Amino acid sequence: MADDLNNPTDDPLDLPTLEIPHMLRIEFSSLITINHQIGIEGITQIEQEELSQIKDHDEKSSQRRFFDDLRIAANSLALVAVVARLDHWVMRFCDKLNLEPKKSNQKSRIVRKMESLNDKLGVGPVPLSFFADLVTARDSVVHGDSQSEWDFDGSKREVAAKYMNFYRLEVSEDQVTEAVEKTLEQLIWYEEKSP
Repeated sequence: MADDLNNPTDDPLDLPTLEIPHMLRIEFSSLITINHQIGIEGITQIEQEELSQIKDHDEKSSQRRFFDDLRIAANSLALVAVVARLDHWVMRFCDKLNLEPKKSNQKSRIVRKMESLNDKLGVGPVPLSFFADLVTARDSVVHGDSQSEWDFDGSKREVAAKYMNFYRLEVSEDQVTEAVEKTLEQLIWYEEKSP
């Protein structure tokens, strides 16, 4: 027993270190991830309740499609939220560093700002092509009625194949998770590299 008291691992001051999540992780969790998760879980719960009361096979199939469409909409709105936070933080980093993006009709303002950040701070961990595809998918929701192709200001826009299901945008839950993680990785990198 006396040996146990002398064991340094039993020292009451030898507390485990708690790792506090990065403030951007907390922000994304509260504004995007948790809301998205609650939405998907709610859709699933209501779907199960409604489908348990339906006997007709055709009506069940129709209801399943309806709930699948609700999930797709929830995923699309989560993607819009990710790009909104990306835009907010990229703009703040550019303002802090007094960076102005180069003019271009071919690239989104967000991606041009990220190019300016990469020019100043070095190339970030996530390719900017990932964010270009993400912004185009967001634009499809906001400007293109979630279509895979649409006209905007006289030019044809098209979402990346990975976000497409024939004629419409279709973002999966895994793609939302990937968008959150890669966006956080890039933003945290910008923050660490900023003077």
